[in-house]
Amino acid sequence: VTAPAADASQIYTCVRPSGTAPVLGLGRSNSSSWVKYAQCQLNNSMLDADPKSSAVNLVVDGSFGTKTDASVRKFQNCVHINPDGVIGVNTWTALSYWNSRSGFAC
Repeated sequence: VTAPAADASQIYTCVRPSGTAPVLGLGRSNSSSWVKYAQCQLNNSMLDADPKSSAVNLVVDGSFGTKTDASVRKFQNCVHINPDGVIGVNTWTALSYWNSRSGFAC
């Protein structure tokens, strides 16, 4: 699954796993279902990632790699959160907010 085209509206339904959202990031013990949820939300929250960086439209595969890290940082920058690549409380809140809207964070 990849992000919608630049002129598309949000089209993916992101299924939230049960339990409390964990802190996700490179090198952390990541739950693939939560990573998939985050990847889906990132795709729905950004119109188009910068093709010149590694922040590209994500494949929702549950692997928190360098492309997911770059997309998290880009999203954090767009919503004025310290771009550390870690999905913690503030980033989960911002992702939830942007996934409940019909527009894009950036």
